[in-house]
Amino acid sequence: VLIDLDLQFHREIWRLSGNVFLEKVLLGLAPQYRIFLALNVDIHADLAEVSTLHGEVLSAIASGSAARARAAVRAHLEASSRRMIVGMPSDGAPPSAPPPRRRPRG
Repeated sequence: VLIDLDLQFHREIWRLSGNVFLEKVLLGLAPQYRIFLALNVDIHADLAEVSTLHGEVLSAIASGSAARARAAVRAHLEASSRRMIVGMPSDGAPPSAPPPRRRPRG
């Protein structure tokens, strides 16, 4: 659910950008982004931080200030990048996938 909400938020920002090319490219990357988040769920574990950063982006866009919106998006990307780097395995190996869910029998 978190991944779906995060993608929904970002898709709306892409749409609102008015840049059809950018939106198309980013929508094309959405499936890979979804897989990345699913395999690295710990990176997005701090829901309060993600919520705060998204709120700051929305507030900056609503202010009508392009400079403020750019700064908020930059802060969001930098915080996300830091979480990704910290969450990467030090041996360079890809993160292991969570075990598949088993359906209850019966």
